[in-house]
Parts: sequence; C-alpha cells; structure tokens
Amino acid sequence: MKKDLLLTSYLVLVFGFFNSNTIVAQISSGGDAFLQGNYIQIGVERLGGFEGANSTPPTTGTPWRFSGRGGAGISGFVADPLMSSWTNYNGDFFTPGSPENGWGLKINGSTFGNNRTGTASIISSTSLSWTHTGTLTTVDWEGSIISGTNNIKVNLNYSLGDNDLFYITTVTVTNMSSLTTNDIYYYRNLDADNNQSLSGNFSTTQSIVAQPSSCVGCYAQVNATQAAGSGFGASYFSFLASDSIMKAGYGGFSNRDGETMYNGTGFTQTVGATNTADEAIYLAYKIDSLTAGGSHKSVTTSSDGSSRVFRFASIFAASEVTAAQNAMQAAASVGINELQNSNNSIAIYPNPFEENTTINLNPTINLSKAEFQIYDIMGKQIIALPVTTHNFTFNKGEMAQGLYFYKLVNNGSEISTGKFLVK
Repeated sequence: MKKDLLLTSYLVLVFGFFNSNTIVAQISSGGDAFLQGNYIQIGVERLGGFEGANSTPPTTGTPWRFSGRGGAGISGFVADPLMSSWTNYNGDFFTPGSPENGWGLKINGSTFGNNRTGTASIISSTSLSWTHTGTLTTVDWEGSIISGTNNIKVNLNYSLGDNDLFYITTVTVTNMSSLTTNDIYYYRNLDADNNQSLSGNFSTTQSIVAQPSSCVGCYAQVNATQAAGSGFGASYFSFLASDSIMKAGYGGFSNRDGETMYNGTGFTQTVGATNTADEAIYLAYKIDSLTAGGSHKSVTTSSDGSSRVFRFASIFAASEVTAAQNAMQAAASVGINELQNSNNSIAIYPNPFEENTTINLNPTINLSKAEFQIYDIMGKQIIALPVTTHNFTFNKGEMAQGLYFYKLVNNGSEISTGKFLVK
C-alpha cells in the first residue's frame, strides 16, 4: 500500500491532480533552500546547488533534524526510515569528518565541480527556487559554465514526496554556445558516513547492485550501508539511475574527474563487488555531443540536440527501490517518447494505461511461436503471453501500478523492446 502512495506523489504532479498541503520548503535567510518531508529533510546550498546548506534552517514546519553530529555545521540530508516520528532517525549522512558531497562536469578535457569540500563554486549559480504542489516539494537550482568556448547551462531539480523515503534529482545540461560541444561527463559523488559521529570508524560497506548491462531493464545502482553501532541503528543509502547510460561505482574520496569515473578507471564497477572502507560512491553519465543554441530545458530523457535530461534517486530504505524507480519513470515518461518502443514493429496505446491497452503489431510480421514478454523493473520476467494475432488487448490483471519493460519475441528472435506504465 505504501508503494502506491509513493508513486502517487509523482503521478499527482504529472497528471495534474493537485490538492492543497502545507508548504514544507523555503529559502532561508541565508539564501539556501530546504525541503522537508515526513521522513526526509534536505538542505541545498545556494552557490553550489548540492546538498549541504551553510545557513540555519527555517523555523517553519516540523523541527529540523540536522544534528551536525559530524561537527561540520552544515545541513545535508537526514532520514527517518523507521517512520519513528524522528525518535530513531539516520544521519547526517555525509557530514561526519570531511563532508564529501557534490557533482561536476568534465567538458572537452576541462573539469568543473561544485563540492561541499575542496572546491569553490566553479559552476556559478544563477537562480534558486522552490515550490510545493500537491504532495511534491521541489527545488530548482540553475548555474552556468562559461569558460573558453564552453557555455553550458545546468539545471538541478530536487523532488521530494511528502511521504517518500527517497528523493529524485533531475539534471538538465544545455549547450548555450554557438558551437557543438562534445564529450561531456557528469558525476555525482558522495562519501556516505551515514550514522558515524565526529570520531571513530567512518567506514561503510559499498556494493555495486546493478549496471545497465547486468540484466533486462537494469539500471546503475550502488549502495552504502552501515551496521548498527556508535549509538545509532543500521542505515542504508543508495544511488539509483533511471536510464541505460549512467554507470555506478565506488572508490576514492574527493573524486572530480567524470571521465575516469564513467570509464571505471581506478574505481570498482563490477556488479556484486563490495568493500568496507571510508570511501565514496558515485554515479557518472556521458553526453557524446550537444549541438549549439540550446533552450532553457528539454522535455525528454534523451538527446534532443542542444539539451540532455537525466535523473537518479537517492534512497534511504532498501524496501523503496522499486517505488523510486517507478516514480522516476512516471515523472519522466508520461506523454513523451520515453515510453515508445524501439522500432516500428509494435504500437501500444494508450501508454500509460489504467486497466488495459491495445497492442498493434506490424502486419508484415509472420507470427511464429510469438510471445509478448513482460519484465518488472528488477529484470524479472512476470508474463509470457502467446501472440497469435497482430492486434490484441492486454489487461493488466493483478499487476501493480508502475513501470514495466516488454519484449516481442518471434520464432526465438527478439524483434522489439520497450516500456509501458500502469497508472
């Protein structure tokens, strides 16, 4: 039941069914932004656009739980995965010791980064704002990289559902210059110390859960977990990507080179690998080329020329991985080409759908032992439907709302793949 509520937080925004709610985010007197859900609190720094605000949180809403137990005096993010009314919560997740948390780009061999430790605001901020609509609180940060022939605009959108145990970061990279820009690498780096206090063992157990090539429908995921101890309970943190380009890894600490991180040079990217140490986890993404003359923001999750949009989730409970993946796809996919099939062999309409949808196959296909196979977001096959006609209705039956992947297999050969969304 709770997973339905989590996904609904995002479907409410996408489909336009809004309701009133208490505003739980605002810009502080110091200019930073703060998001507050029932189980997650986040501070976003105005200059760098990363989690880790310097200013004092606002006084409105539920008391803020940024304890500063690491001594850094910043507001990063905290979570209450046990839903204990903040009597037994986790965090601050990266503030003990030297707080490593941030993001950056590498463009044509030059590195640019905004990080809580080690660099100034190299990617300069141009705006910061927040909204609360329905059950979703969002913060938008925008900045620019203007260096040599580079003129890149970056928009970061942080989205937090009132009752979610994850939040979603959407990144839009736009080429504002008059020249095509090639080889852009993005990284998101975090040393997740989780519940450790100012002194002691800062180690967490890093593990690579998945990479895009590891199974059908798999996307990159890396965890940093910590067993109970140091006066706190066990904790969980995970980065989860929403597309097949982003890669996950761990290793190092103040990582600033998106290219080496993407390629895994000096880092671990092997699915199933684990290591217990005081080190960082990361996601990395590559944009091969952006054409000149960008607009403010794209509406697709793939290249539309001058802009590229991609997203990932920060998750605070292992039970919420599926809900986070569904929410990312719901936010990105409804009404745009994210849900379209990979070729002209199959058409699904409507998509998304509530109870049933119509599936039309290209009439030139000579059906022979054909199957319409459906997979959940973890890559597990849940349906293999024999296909004997080029037009049929598919009923969801007992399938829960969320994102699913399909394959059309004919005579043992895969002839089409795609996605659909049950809402």
